[in-house]
Amino acid sequence: MIAIEGAKQEMEIGEPNAGPGKIVQALLLMLVALLKIVRQGLQGITSNLPPSSQELDPEIDLVGETDVRSEIRRVVQCVVTDFIEPAIADLAAAARYQPSRA
Repeated sequence: MIAIEGAKQEMEIGEPNAGPGKIVQALLLMLVALLKIVRQGLQGITSNLPPSSQELDPEIDLVGETDVRSEIRRVVQCVVTDFIEPAIADLAAAARYQPSRA
């Protein structure tokens, strides 16, 4: 059995009453945890990357061609903001989704 941490209620894969939806939701929670690790790793890259001379000079326009460090920082920040964080939020919501009992 695999216990999934971070869920509002504990779900276990292999639980006798777990239907396919519950199993998939548990797997989604594991993938959300992996995405959080990826996000943390990417943020660690940018926080440990020293600012380039281009970034430190207010006279330089960063809109055009940038140096490697500036480009890495820009791309990583965009990927985290535009893709990783929305994926974490959407997949976590799907993993915790419970239809209303009408």
